[in-house]
Amino acid sequence: MADFLDALAAATPTPGGGSAAAASGAMSAALGAMVARLSKQDPAPFEADRAFLTEAVQRDADAYSAVVAAYKRPKDERAPFVNAAMEGATTVPLEVLEHTAALSARLAALAESSPSKFASDVITARALAQAAMTGARANVDINLAYLPEGEFRVSVEARLASL
Repeated sequence: MADFLDALAAATPTPGGGSAAAASGAMSAALGAMVARLSKQDPAPFEADRAFLTEAVQRDADAYSAVVAAYKRPKDERAPFVNAAMEGATTVPLEVLEHTAALSARLAALAESSPSKFASDVITARALAQAAMTGARANVDINLAYLPEGEFRVSVEARLASL
């Protein structure tokens, strides 16, 4: 955890907000798994989210690194590379947003079905999921603004509307 926080604090473009959002979601899922286990419920859905979101921390950093690399190409040839990289940098936080929205719903159900002695853990998990969704949505929005109108943009907007 200390290494990740040191990397997050460094004067480098990655990891950044998208990775932090995914990490927040992974922590939320981990708390959900803990409460599920302690409540004698199935932790598998929370563990699946934790695995996906943990991987998304690096995937987001890699996606934004591709954007940085695309902008380093010669100006007259960079546009298609930038667009492709921006699509990737939009897709990862969109997936984080979708996973944490589903996670948030599972946490609401867990809050109802688990003993009250775990309330603070579930409340913390829900707050972390909300932070993940807020950060992921901000990353989607800012990256989408750099993309031209087209099929990808329409697809992303449809997925956002379904949340």
